[in-house]
Amino acid sequence: MPLLSFIEDNYGQEYKEADELLKDGCITAEHITKLFKPNHVVINRRAGGTLEACVLDSYAEVEKDRVDFGGWSWQYDGNELFRKSWTGKMNRVAEGRTPIVDLPIHPIKFARAADIEALETRGRQFWDMRDQVYKCYTGWDKSRSYYYIDARFMVDVSSYQLMHRAGTSHPRYDWTLSPFDKWPTRIDRSEENLPPGTIMLLPATIYGFSFQEKKWVNLNVENFFPVNWNKKAFERLVLDPKTKEMIYALVDVQSSAEKMDDIIKGKGNGLIVLLHGSPGTGKTLTAESVAEIAEKPLYRVTCGDIGTDAKEVEDYLQTVLHLGKIWDCVLLLDEADVFLEERTMADLQRNSLVTVFLRVLEYYEGILMLTSNRVGTFDEAFKSRIQVAIHYDNLSKKARKAIWRNFFDMIEDSPQEDVNMPELERRLDELAAEEMNGRQIRNALRTARQLAKHRNERLTGRT
Repeated sequence: MPLLSFIEDNYGQEYKEADELLKDGCITAEHITKLFKPNHVVINRRAGGTLEACVLDSYAEVEKDRVDFGGWSWQYDGNELFRKSWTGKMNRVAEGRTPIVDLPIHPIKFARAADIEALETRGRQFWDMRDQVYKCYTGWDKSRSYYYIDARFMVDVSSYQLMHRAGTSHPRYDWTLSPFDKWPTRIDRSEENLPPGTIMLLPATIYGFSFQEKKWVNLNVENFFPVNWNKKAFERLVLDPKTKEMIYALVDVQSSAEKMDDIIKGKGNGLIVLLHGSPGTGKTLTAESVAEIAEKPLYRVTCGDIGTDAKEVEDYLQTVLHLGKIWDCVLLLDEADVFLEERTMADLQRNSLVTVFLRVLEYYEGILMLTSNRVGTFDEAFKSRIQVAIHYDNLSKKARKAIWRNFFDMIEDSPQEDVNMPELERRLDELAAEEMNGRQIRNALRTARQLAKHRNERLTGRT
């Protein structure tokens, strides 16, 4: 055939040379366009070393100082995988032979086995987190602006998309433009087994909600790992044994969904506990410990987070209670005095806040714990809504001794600590005699540890 003869006569030697290079896993600047073909998967090593896999929809375009690529990768919106347009570029190849695997963008067939395994492992992890899941995280966020250590995040792409729908629309890839396309156009979240080759094309990052910062953070998928619940926290809680047993029983039954339905469906099925007493007596620690034994996220909210305008308070509380329900949280409303005090004719603004709080509270179905530093008169309407109220007395010497011992045990368990435990034990009664609350004890011990580290000394009873 004339055309084949023309190609053979004019380009045969060129393609033969390119084939020999490819067999050796190498390429030159002259043959770079022969390396990349439409519908082929390429690996892109981004700045910082993060890997991503994409599908090309066209041939590479060689410019004066760079090579440009176009294609797509999978994006997830909480309901399905869809294609998102992708563009990439790399500097022109230097003169001479270059190993293909050393190119920042190279075809998957030339990739290192370790890179393929890393992409597949990360892809499986992403797909395992496509539904709501609570995870621990250590590493940088995507922007490398903050490094997290054992931080906990709620991964829930559906809720993230719902809360950011107005500002996070992504251009969907127009698959009808490519004549080379052989991939599915979308994949539903219900698919357990993804089509071959798809798993490594899944995103490298996913959004997680930080309960501590109360914001969504874009995080690297490979840095997530299962939560290690601290069951010892409840055991170490310095509280009357009967009170601890009652709290444990209430939480256990509530977590097992053994509820007595109210006459009106969805009303009054929650567990609402009031913890009131002086500062530093263990109220917040109780709520934190309850979340650990229940194996639920702790969503802590303070009055400063909520605001003072009645409409804003209602909107904020409804959002928090909604998230608390769908994420199965233990909600902690810390220092909730403004909502709990008895209403009077002298303060109409606070009265409206209490009314809003009571109305929103009525239909909550999860575990809600309220703390108050005041031991005053609570609004009468709260008495029927609070299932149990626990008063925290000022710490006795026996309680202070138990708290000191708990802190000593935690220090002893830490391999980074250099501590003279026998001497600390000898001074335990002396330390417990000091009139201090739990927060003051913690701060005193923290200061002593920092001082010992600064002096490069062991932590002793004399530090």
